[in-house]
Amino acid sequence: MMFQSKVITTQVEFEQYQSTWEAIIQKIDNNNPFIEFTWLTCWWQTVGNKKNIEIYVISEQQTIIGFIPLEKKNINHKETEYSFMAVGDASYMDIVAEEQYKKKILQFLVTTVLKTTEKTTISLHGLVENAPTSMYLEWLLQKEGVTFDFTRTVAPNITINELDKTAYFHKRRKLFGLNRLEQSLEQQGEICFRQVKVEELDKMYQLFDDRWQMKNDTSGFTTREKRQFHRKLIEETNLVTIDGLFLDDELLAFSFGYRLRGTYLGCNIAFEPAFACFGLGNILDKKLITNSFNEEDKIFDFSIGFEKYKFNWATETLYLRYYTFGNKAVQHKVTWQNTKNLIKQQIKKNDKLVAFKRNTLGKWLYYLKKPLRIWQPIKNAFAYHCTQIYVLPAHSMEKENRLNKKIPLMQLYNTTKNEDCIMNSFKGSVYYEMNKTDRYTINKTLIHKKYWLNSIVLPKKSLFIDGVVTTANLANWNDETIYCSANRWDIDKKKLLNHMGFTKVTAIYTIKFLNIQKFYGKNLILKSAKRYEFIFPEKLKAVKEDVK
Repeated sequence: MMFQSKVITTQVEFEQYQSTWEAIIQKIDNNNPFIEFTWLTCWWQTVGNKKNIEIYVISEQQTIIGFIPLEKKNINHKETEYSFMAVGDASYMDIVAEEQYKKKILQFLVTTVLKTTEKTTISLHGLVENAPTSMYLEWLLQKEGVTFDFTRTVAPNITINELDKTAYFHKRRKLFGLNRLEQSLEQQGEICFRQVKVEELDKMYQLFDDRWQMKNDTSGFTTREKRQFHRKLIEETNLVTIDGLFLDDELLAFSFGYRLRGTYLGCNIAFEPAFACFGLGNILDKKLITNSFNEEDKIFDFSIGFEKYKFNWATETLYLRYYTFGNKAVQHKVTWQNTKNLIKQQIKKNDKLVAFKRNTLGKWLYYLKKPLRIWQPIKNAFAYHCTQIYVLPAHSMEKENRLNKKIPLMQLYNTTKNEDCIMNSFKGSVYYEMNKTDRYTINKTLIHKKYWLNSIVLPKKSLFIDGVVTTANLANWNDETIYCSANRWDIDKKKLLNHMGFTKVTAIYTIKFLNIQKFYGKNLILKSAKRYEFIFPEKLKAVKEDVK
């Protein structure tokens, strides 16, 4: 049976096929947002505006049976490279056709498009391995004797519709220490999980830039073209869902994703870096998954990647293929392209190399752009501190008429922009305001300072006051034993504490030389930061082995 084909090269032509395209999409019950007509239209008008797009319309007996969305690069008059549209922006891709026609359309791709020039290379990314397109394509390439190869990647997901919500979360109840982290965050103010509003998009982009300013970001999420693309998607489609985690109505973390026909696909996630100690990324993931259960989704898709946290949450793993093939004149190029893809894939599977590329190189680039910034980390790499600890036994003092006003964390951070207050609050400190300029903190579990490697566990019925110490604020708290600290060379504060009845109990010595830190002190119960291990390492190891 002979096919008829037409090539769409302009957006105006593309719009004429919207109803036909969407009719096919409905018939196949598509859950891939990246081949939705509206998504591709918005992408073409913004990010892909300068791309050389060729969409093949395939007809049989004057009836359109499918589309092949391609991007074309003319290397010279004899050499051409084709790829799927939106490569680098779309995690998944496919031809648009009912399953019964896919083999015929792929036959056209292999036998006709591949012969458009003397040297033609075609790269097709994001094809689900066990789906018809990938299986038919591999069979056809082998049948036609076409030089080809492929690499594989993974997309962890949760089969929401097959799980019991209570049992799923019970199995992961100790994951990342989430219960403790959530409780700690909830103590800082009102926590809210909701959709990010259009007027909050600028804050979202700023948060993403802050999160990635010292990391090597390759997504381009906040570029001008991507911002235009996102706004068009929000205004002209119902595909996008942007969920945010808010503290006292201030955006702390967000996830940019898509929800389509029972599938939620998460694409970009970021959080306020100053609040990293609260595990915001993991808390947000839990909120998103809970919301997916409530929305009665079928699939929660983490998108492609080998990140450990995805496998802790995931119950299934999809394998995706990236095919590269060409005619006989470009056999060497196909081999070289696939070799490059394999190298990239091996790097992505190596946690240490990923961390080096993303974090270490990111820091180097950050400091190269503004070299003066590097003096602060150099200064912080070498330090010596001696902190003396004083105690005042509990006894009855006449209390003030009222306690000082408690300061909400977000209000304090927005006012001071001092990240130390966030770590102090995470460790249990509560800030109180004495007047417009003076404040102090109360901690009923730990003695800690920002330059300490460890914290000191307080005895029962005692507390630690840090900051401004006066008779007035001591009176409000002295029904319990009070601990205070003073720098060894702060003569005035040590005299004041002695005058108030404090006695010295010990001294803490902290020494830092590059990455080596030592913490010395007598008669102390030390508390180190908890470390939570990856709980399903065998799952990720098996996946990495399988991708080879």
